[in-house]
Amino acid sequence: MTVKACFITNIGARNCNEDGMLIDHAVISGRSMNSSECREAQGAASLYIVADGMGGHARGDLASKVVLTEINNRGENIGSAQDMLTALLSARQTLNRMAGEDPRLLGMGTTVAGILPRDRKGIIFNLQFPVACYRVTLCVSLVA
Repeated sequence: MTVKACFITNIGARNCNEDGMLIDHAVISGRSMNSSECREAQGAASLYIVADGMGGHARGDLASKVVLTEINNRGENIGSAQDMLTALLSARQTLNRMAGEDPRLLGMGTTVAGILPRDRKGIIFNLQFPVACYRVTLCVSLVA
């Protein structure tokens, strides 16, 4: 199966782009994405994730990149909703650890939404990662 994934973002009033993408095991972040770009991915094991660094919070750009990288590092080991939940909670722990080590990172956060196609179904997820402030909620759905 070949999937064509396209993306575009707008930094708005910020000085840097806090958004990031994970497409077929490639983390795309830390650069201008103000014109449409497409990538093709092969196979049903690909991940498609958007991380939107939370503006107005400390280092949303770093938070989105860390979460995407953490999930990408687990890539091939994510085969179920439980695996995705484990990867997301691990990413949250990484953000919490970083904020504990560097007070300038307190309050950094990102939202994460994505799909993990599996066979003829998929895992869809959407959550928010504010560190040390709010409860993390996770909505996982299987689509046929």
